[in-house]
Amino acid sequence: MQSVPIAITALSQEQLTASQMCIRDRVYVTCKSEMLNTKTGHMEVLPILSGRFVRATMANINLETVDASDALTNFNHAMAFKRASGFFPITPLTDALT
Repeated sequence: MQSVPIAITALSQEQLTASQMCIRDRVYVTCKSEMLNTKTGHMEVLPILSGRFVRATMANINLETVDASDALTNFNHAMAFKRASGFFPITPLTDALT
């Protein structure tokens, strides 16, 4: 299986404005990867995994021993993956979609 580079964008506390620094009950995370668009022959950065992570659920997970792929089932998420061909592009989750 071919390795897939994944880009995860995160903001440091210094990059957040004062109004954004309030505590959130949930956060949306979307992972993107550079993939070949077979229709155009060009490489594109596309979303491959998106999740809605809820604070209360996260608090009940032992992060030191949990299997990441198993833990994902505790959250609303979007992912299309096949063992034979890998990841496929998805539509990222937003408040409007969950």
